[in-house]
Amino acid sequence: MEGHSITGCSDGHNKPETPIELKPEAAQEARSYLEHHADTKQRFERVAQLIEGFESQGGMELLSTVYWVATPESEGVLSPSDLVGKVHSWSPHKAEMKPTHIVAAWERR
Repeated sequence: MEGHSITGCSDGHNKPETPIELKPEAAQEARSYLEHHADTKQRFERVAQLIEGFESQGGMELLSTVYWVATPESEGVLSPSDLVGKVHSWSPHKAEMKPTHIVAAWERR
């Protein structure tokens, strides 16, 4: 994908904070595709709505972590405190996630 659709991955600065950018022609190609595929466009818009405000690396990690913890395999419905506890017990890194952020990610669904 690097060089064809995106830039920023293999430019020698590939650090977590290095932005990955969509090339203008790739964006137009995607728009054109979505214009002809209404179901795909609808799903794309739903995902965009779900991740709005969580687009950073940390935000995406938070959303995916909360989703993983709260899947049906997680013993059913969780209270906010149970959810926070399960996220925090996952790893020392995830224990640093703020409870208010975890609950906000859960409420995004």
